[in-house]
Amino acid sequence: MPRAACSKPCVTPCCKKTRADDIIVNVVLPFALAWAALQNDAPLAQRARELYGCWPPLGKNHLLARMEHMLMPERASWIVTTARRQQGLLGLYRRRCHGLLCNGCVLGGAPC
Repeated sequence: MPRAACSKPCVTPCCKKTRADDIIVNVVLPFALAWAALQNDAPLAQRARELYGCWPPLGKNHLLARMEHMLMPERASWIVTTARRQQGLLGLYRRRCHGLLCNGCVLGGAPC
């Protein structure tokens, strides 16, 4: 599956899956987006979203591994191709799977 489309070339960090990547994805980009909203800076907001949408996947943890195994064991490597998609899986886990709220899940009630 192709990487997320960006209007500008994606940043490719020299050291993938590092603590710096975690900080960029979880602190710097959200801060940039919040700052852009406060300052009404549409170009900054757009660029922050673009970078977030094409940032390489971060390191895996037990929650990501569990979600990938539970929801898409054979396809995870070509579906979860960006840090944003990883964050989406973590968000889904926090909102649905952690509380065992399988019924009504957007994924068709996949067993938790």
